[in-house]
Amino acid sequence: MIAASSGERNRARARDEVAGRMLAAAIEGGIDTAPNRDELGWEVLRIELGDLVRAYLWHRQQMA
Repeated sequence: MIAASSGERNRARARDEVAGRMLAAAIEGGIDTAPNRDELGWEVLRIELGDLVRAYLWHRQQMA
């Protein structure tokens, strides 16, 4: 395994923090604005959160 420089670790940490804040904001916004939330309840929320997590993981893979 190749050791990462402190600069690389700091950039990775900053990227993780930004991605985490973006994900948290999207989740919060998705919960508040989910279409048909009252009619479908948690099922809509579960699908939206799953989509957000998949998008986040894809983004992380692309940034690696």
